[in-house]
Amino acid sequence: MSEILDAINALGEATQDMTIAKESFEALRQDTDQAISDHLAKDDAHSQYLKTEDFNEAELERNIVLKKLPIYPEVLTDDNRLEVTINSSSVSVADGQSFIFYGWLEVNTSDYAVKSFSFDSAKTYHLRFNLTEGFYFKDLADLTYNSNSLEDHDIAFDTGYDDMLVAEVKNGVLKVYKNVSDIPKGVFAAIETMDSTQMSGTKDLMVLSLDHGFARAQKVRIKTSFLHSSVTLGYGFSRLTLNEDVIYSTGRYHVGDDGTGYQYQAVNSGEYEFVLERRHIDSILSSTLETGTLYFNCNWYAGWSHLNAVSYLKAEVI
Repeated sequence: MSEILDAINALGEATQDMTIAKESFEALRQDTDQAISDHLAKDDAHSQYLKTEDFNEAELERNIVLKKLPIYPEVLTDDNRLEVTINSSSVSVADGQSFIFYGWLEVNTSDYAVKSFSFDSAKTYHLRFNLTEGFYFKDLADLTYNSNSLEDHDIAFDTGYDDMLVAEVKNGVLKVYKNVSDIPKGVFAAIETMDSTQMSGTKDLMVLSLDHGFARAQKVRIKTSFLHSSVTLGYGFSRLTLNEDVIYSTGRYHVGDDGTGYQYQAVNSGEYEFVLERRHIDSILSSTLETGTLYFNCNWYAGWSHLNAVSYLKAEVI
């Protein structure tokens, strides 16, 4: 009998302990719920984590950046020019041509219905393309397009990342531009001569017609090499200019005697850099005689053949 009573007493104690434990657990649960509620009520409960709305916005911005990479448009033809035709009153872009925007988005001209535009042969126009307007044609006299009345070749109208300059119609003459993501560097125009020219006052020694043909301006370096010489005794001095800028001065110096007189020469090389816009210019190498008698090159007499020289004028995109 005593064993039964002991078991009942033990059960009662256990039940009491369980009740205490239950009450303690309930109090802990309520404290935890309150703590969680207070935590979630804060403006920025988890500042170390990116919120869902912020993540979505960041992802959207990332996609926009990736979709609009800072890469220039490139026309996918052999000469990087779109096929554009012109008649007496309109200019048109041919179908079936492709070009790339942002380095990844391929565009086909056939996808755009509006590709032909009329013009006044006495005016200047730009034919352009962007993804919002498609092909469009702008009169340079339009103050909305050209509010500062800039020249047609101004860099403000160059191809940008989002807008491509396709061609220009000026006084009824069409010029189609090359569009590439990266313009190749190196020599694109050069002349050379062995002609001998006597210096008298100022003379244009060499004239190089320049036009790189791309839809945006480029930095260009002009390289020159030339020989000044004289068949008369004494000192001579001349000033050399390129595009009317003095790049250096040169004199002639005694290099030896010949049976028919004295020979003087000075071989020079130089460089000149400038920004070449979207237009033709003539790069002119000129010399102004200041004293003495000078010649450009010296190859007119067989006895002085060792002084023959090939002078050159070269232009390169840098």
